[in-house]
Amino acid sequence: MNTIRVIGSGSYGIVKEINTASGTVARKELLLTQDDAENIKLKRRFRREVEYQAQLSHRNVVSILDSDLTCETPWFTMPLAICSLGNEASNGIRMTDSMKVFAFRMIMNGVEYIHQSGQIHRDLKPDNILRFATSYGHYVYAVSDFGLVAGVGGKNTTALTMTNTAMGTINYMPFECYQDAKRATEQSDIYSMGVILKFILDGSYGVPFAERTSTSIFSDVISKCTKGNPRARYANVGELRKDFEECYARSGFQL
Repeated sequence: MNTIRVIGSGSYGIVKEINTASGTVARKELLLTQDDAENIKLKRRFRREVEYQAQLSHRNVVSILDSDLTCETPWFTMPLAICSLGNEASNGIRMTDSMKVFAFRMIMNGVEYIHQSGQIHRDLKPDNILRFATSYGHYVYAVSDFGLVAGVGGKNTTALTMTNTAMGTINYMPFECYQDAKRATEQSDIYSMGVILKFILDGSYGVPFAERTSTSIFSDVISKCTKGNPRARYANVGELRKDFEECYARSGFQL
């Protein structure tokens, strides 16, 4: 095994492109600190991320290929993506209107499956939506990075999530999660999806925590996703999909 390049890094891990005996994959390694007590917490979070993600099997959710959670620097591998959502142009891909619609459909499929599996992602954003090539010359988008995942209704949420602590990414999180990550619900993920849809269509995410609108035909959909009151948003991804498809059909399939 050898490292080809570093793909990216965050607060808790670094992702590398590596060669293995079975091919080229992406490998995420936990970034440790000089604090042993903190490292114990980080390793618990990392283990939870891998275990949650490994339970899921859906074409629009990134799969776990292999892992070692007991070594000094825990790691796991996943399929190697072409790029993340929003970085297509840098990789020679021109996003047509149809491709934007297909991308969001795949995101809805992945998030709906996550919710039906009893989990809330809590950190949906373009960086965590990856584009993969398929064996038949097409492409697929899949949800990645389960570092902040929690069970619906607080189930399986460990002490790693402190009360009154914000978790997620400011530009895409709803205000209730900024106040307290433990308040996250399916509607919190739907808020993030509304901001992602605006990003796909307008190339911008708007003002953090605000209700968003768009210059596209999906302005009303984006607005409902991002209502300040979670109860005013779509109750689930199924409701969001219904409005999305009806809006698209009424437009004559033009953005």
